[in-house]
Amino acid sequence: MPQVRIVVLALLVLAMIGPAAARASTVATPSVKPTSTSAGSQHVRYRAQFRAVTALPGSGAGTITLSGPSGTGFRSGTGRYRITNLNTGDSALATTATVSTGGRTITLGNPVAVAQGDRVQVLAQDVTNTSTVGADVLQISTSTDTTPASPPLTIAVVKPPAGVSVALSSRAAGATNVRYTVLFRPSSTGGLAEDTDQIELTMSAGSLPSSAARYEVTDLVTGDFATATVLSSPSAATRRITTPIDIPSGHRAQVVITGVTNGTAGARQLTVSTTTDRSTVNAPFTLVAAAQVSSLQARRSVEASDHIGRYRIQFLPTGNGGLARRSKIFLLAQGALLPSSIDAYTVTNIATGRQIPVADVLTTNESQRVVIDLGDDVLAGDVIQIDINPVQTADVPNAIQLSTSADTVARTASFANLPSPSIGGSTLRLTPPAVGATDVRYEVSYTAASAYADGTTLTLTGPSGTSFPADGCLYTIINVRTGGLAKCQTVTPGAGQVDISMPAAQAADRVVVRILGVTNGDSTGAKSLGISLASTSAPFSLTAPSTLASRELRSTPTATGAGRTRYDIAFTIPATSELVGGLSTLTVVGRPGTEFPTDGCAYRVDNTTRHEGNNCAQLGFIDNDPGTPTVTFALPGNATATQRRGGWAKAGVPTLEHFMKLGSWFAGTPDDLIEHLKKLEARFPGMQHINLSTSLCTPQAVMLEQFQWVAEAVMPAFKAGRALAAQ
Repeated sequence: MPQVRIVVLALLVLAMIGPAAARASTVATPSVKPTSTSAGSQHVRYRAQFRAVTALPGSGAGTITLSGPSGTGFRSGTGRYRITNLNTGDSALATTATVSTGGRTITLGNPVAVAQGDRVQVLAQDVTNTSTVGADVLQISTSTDTTPASPPLTIAVVKPPAGVSVALSSRAAGATNVRYTVLFRPSSTGGLAEDTDQIELTMSAGSLPSSAARYEVTDLVTGDFATATVLSSPSAATRRITTPIDIPSGHRAQVVITGVTNGTAGARQLTVSTTTDRSTVNAPFTLVAAAQVSSLQARRSVEASDHIGRYRIQFLPTGNGGLARRSKIFLLAQGALLPSSIDAYTVTNIATGRQIPVADVLTTNESQRVVIDLGDDVLAGDVIQIDINPVQTADVPNAIQLSTSADTVARTASFANLPSPSIGGSTLRLTPPAVGATDVRYEVSYTAASAYADGTTLTLTGPSGTSFPADGCLYTIINVRTGGLAKCQTVTPGAGQVDISMPAAQAADRVVVRILGVTNGDSTGAKSLGISLASTSAPFSLTAPSTLASRELRSTPTATGAGRTRYDIAFTIPATSELVGGLSTLTVVGRPGTEFPTDGCAYRVDNTTRHEGNNCAQLGFIDNDPGTPTVTFALPGNATATQRRGGWAKAGVPTLEHFMKLGSWFAGTPDDLIEHLKKLEARFPGMQHINLSTSLCTPQAVMLEQFQWVAEAVMPAFKAGRALAAQ
């Protein structure tokens, strides 16, 4: 009997020390971050991450499983699920997507290879949160790490959006083309996911536009913005739009709606909710009865010889009559026709001194009624001026009737005669004032005694021998009051005079006309410059040519025939003269046998009084004839040189090609830009955004054309990449 006990005991020991069974592994450092933790929210995006403890095969051979709390709803369709290896950057949609356990579990075919220790991210779109509030978990496992890991997932009660408000460009009842600016902040549980979550807007009276182009959504924290998509809505007073960008919880969101039609007068409200913050919030506002514009004035100028004239109309929108971009001004001429060409209409905001682009002009009633479509905003209370020129005035109108899409009640004003433009206080400053001097700078300044329209001709007449340049880009017009600057004017020079097409100016505006490259008259003494719109001419004097004083030359070395010699030439400019950078020239004649360098950068000019200097003179003439070696060069000055045709290159200013080589500028076709951006994308794999901008002072029409070209011909090439980067 004792032997039996020993044998059994030995067998038990062998069983205990035999090979252990393999244990299932679990993914490491799991986490989950939904865009919204609001109970029952739909269209939520889950971002789950983990580190693979065991390698996971790709191409659908391995699987990843996510399982949420009871009531969670995953949806089928591989397009909703993207799997990314964060170590290698490989990313693709799931190869399969199988829903089970009543929708709370999704099993995905893994498309990318995952090595042991690699970090993996799963993006799941269109998930529905459980309606059960409280702390819970999301279970994550793979076909190789089969034991589920359980990162925490807390579901919160439904909240309303915070800080909801609305501002209107016009509060006039019945106004059309009104802009509504809606502000709100997603709650702490109500973050919005791009292209899946929705915003619902409801007006208590009036109608919201159905076009997607009318809705722009901006994250005011990040600056991201995009146009929303309008979904089917129950009525014109309610619109559901998709969120075109991510708006995280707590970020300030802005929805700008254009083309709204206001309802009737009274206390109104705009109701805001989202698919994540489903409790609605009302933003109150008040609509007032429509009114007429104020201070309507109409003036006309008619040439009896050919019945061609111009009209000038001024008015003030009421305090509730602000006009958003694409709002309308309605004109009705009583007893005459109005032009149908958009070029005949110039709209100016007198308060800002800026022209308002005219987007379109429509004529009805055989051109008696005109609708002007504005291309910019007009604030309530701004003074607006409409110049109509030319006008066929065979039948001179008695009155003009005007209303706007905000001030909808028409007001009528009788026409009065438009005063002829006149100017006063004219002066002329010229540099230098020497007889026969070339490349002279004229500065003519005056005050407009009355307003004049764009295209008004100003004629300047100089004394005998005066010559004005034919290059319109040597003429600069500055409005001192508004800061407006016009260059490259249309000019017609004649014998001793020039006609200049002027930009519009208002009464009391101080205007400066700067002209470069004038040749002075041929005799000394008191002179005057005739100015066509002025009652008196501008006096000035021409002096005899002066001689440079205190001339001195120092040569280093001084040996005869020495090469690479340095010349230091010093002189004093007479009080009656002045040299203009980029225009005035210096001429140096050397001793016989002297040879001057042909490189402009071998010359440096310093003003020792003002402590100013510059390298690289603009060479105008060089002749190394052994008998009379001569060099003529302009004072360097990039700013002045760029005002002259050809001067930019001659002054050594860096070219567009230079900056393209540096990478700070680009010029080319859309295909060239795509290729350029693709190279940047390959060079900087982590880059998600790039800023494209036009240069300062680019005309608005050109700027918009460039942006549209990029949007239509370039951005589609990066659409998939952008979506991946955003996810």
